[in-house]
Amino acid sequence: MCINSPNHTHVSYAEMALKAGKHILVEKPFAMKSSDAQRVFTLAQEKGCLAYTNQNRRFDADFLILQDIIESGKLGTLIEIESHYDYFKTRPVVTQDMIFNLGIHTIDQMIALFGIPDRTDYDVKGILNKEEGADDYFDIKLYYGKLKVSVKTSLFVKLPYPRFLVHGTNGSFMKYSQGHLFAKSAQEPIEASFLQEPEDNWGVLSYMDEYGNDITTRIPSRVTDYGKIYDDLYACIYQGKAPYVKAEEVVAVLNIAEEAEKAAGN
Repeated sequence: MCINSPNHTHVSYAEMALKAGKHILVEKPFAMKSSDAQRVFTLAQEKGCLAYTNQNRRFDADFLILQDIIESGKLGTLIEIESHYDYFKTRPVVTQDMIFNLGIHTIDQMIALFGIPDRTDYDVKGILNKEEGADDYFDIKLYYGKLKVSVKTSLFVKLPYPRFLVHGTNGSFMKYSQGHLFAKSAQEPIEASFLQEPEDNWGVLSYMDEYGNDITTRIPSRVTDYGKIYDDLYACIYQGKAPYVKAEEVVAVLNIAEEAEKAAGN
């Protein structure tokens, strides 16, 4: 059963579905509190059902290539990563807090890469939305030993800024947002749903190789296919595969989002 109702109803519908013996796919945010999410996962285990959250942004083209670059080891020891998802607005945006809207995805991407951080810092503001008590700027710092990860969203960035910026002891990587994706004319629903990004939007990798050569090159983007979340869901239900998006990761993301909201006083 797919639960794509208003955010505050996710938990109650999830519990009703699980009690009826149904597997569930819940739209993000899985819950508004980490404790509620943990309760749902515990209930799913008791009922022998799968509780899965739709963190499909793990399949963004720009995130997939970031993952490839990090796993290649070409940057050496990672020192700093910036994750930006910004807009430019001059009027208040009628929306929920950005953290529980977009931030659930961008925080999750970093948790998927590095796990639960050693410590966190928060800078969260409501500027255009101040009277409504909703945040429209956040800068969440996740620390993993000497690595600092900044997860940022702002409604006040007018010039293009990299989606991801990574610095290591051996080089740097920069990738702008995947931007508008063009749908592929697929003959079957199981085919990849988007075309590859144009070359002028590929990421740039600059590093020193093992022979001391200074190399700067563009890295071809991978293809975004959000249908892979359903492939994983199928494999979990019918083949006994462990979920790609783990319960403990969902709870960790919500805990960070909760703490960020507290820091903002919302």
